[in-house]
Amino acid sequence: MSQPTAEQESNQSMNKGDGNASTERAEVEQLRDEVKRLTEELEKQKKRSDELLNSLKYLKADYDNLIKRTNKEIDEIKRVASERVIREIIDLKEIVEGALRMIRDRAEPAVVEGFELILSKIDDILESESVTEIKAKGERFDPYYHEVVGVVESDEPDGMIIEVVRRGYTMNGRVIRPCMVKVSKQRGMSQVA
Repeated sequence: MSQPTAEQESNQSMNKGDGNASTERAEVEQLRDEVKRLTEELEKQKKRSDELLNSLKYLKADYDNLIKRTNKEIDEIKRVASERVIREIIDLKEIVEGALRMIRDRAEPAVVEGFELILSKIDDILESESVTEIKAKGERFDPYYHEVVGVVESDEPDGMIIEVVRRGYTMNGRVIRPCMVKVSKQRGMSQVA
């Protein structure tokens, strides 16, 4: 066997280099395709992640709103129930006051004192719940606080409260029972039809 010449070795080396270069080019091309595929997949997953994050934000906002609305409804139910009970206590107070007026001169002092103690306790309860009586007699009629049940001719200017038929009350500044009142109509004023 003869020794390869330098030219032959150079050609073989170039052929090997060409083979290596084409193999490397194929590998580079394959890597580029893989990077492109992975980049596309990453973009797809990023978009999916953003969609899920937005959905989570909307769900959290909906949940927060539900909690706020539920708490508001619970507070409203408590307020309505409390006002209903307070109106019942006010009715009880007026019954006890009526009974006390009826028996004051006829009953034993201890019985009268017992009724007075009951009234005092009821007043303490109402005060602790921020219930106050609405001032009416001698005041100008206010439809927010007063309900007219009669008109009385008087020397007072029109719309002044002459008589309180039933007391009214507020609780925390909110009317829970308006006053029933009779208001004045100034004497001698002719009514325009």
